[in-house]
Amino acid sequence: MRTLCSLLLLPLAIAAPQLIIDTDLGAFVDDVGAICSANALQDLGEAEIIAIVHDTGFIKGVGGISALIDYYGHTTVPLGAYKGLFGRAPTHGNFTQDTFLSDLIDQFRPRISNTTQVPTALEVYRRALAQSPDGAVRIASIGMTTNLRDLLMSEPDEHSPLYGKELVA
Repeated sequence: MRTLCSLLLLPLAIAAPQLIIDTDLGAFVDDVGAICSANALQDLGEAEIIAIVHDTGFIKGVGGISALIDYYGHTTVPLGAYKGLFGRAPTHGNFTQDTFLSDLIDQFRPRISNTTQVPTALEVYRRALAQSPDGAVRIASIGMTTNLRDLLMSEPDEHSPLYGKELVA
């Protein structure tokens, strides 16, 4: 009986996985679904969002992220943004990163509206990983791999003495 009780309580003793979301929010709504699902999982205690980063240079991307997490009341989640040239223009051919972001930002008036208000995605990544126990973090990459590339190629900094590949490992 004691073993059965221990097995039943085992799921309660396991900490919810820590989650970093790396998204190209803007062109398609798959990212909205992923961010909202993660927030709902956090509300249920099934995950802990420790950071969300935007992975294109489009200035409004992080504003859309802020609108979504603010809606859920998770205003302390650190946000970061890729600040390079890739994806900076709102349109490329028939593709637009501003399918709904301007409307989302205008409608919900988030606390953060653009990339000038947040640190780089690399800084947010390195800080979040350095502050987390080994093996506790899961990364959900939805879109471009600009930030992951920068993270893996990063050098030691004030957050960690480890190189990017070591920090991820």
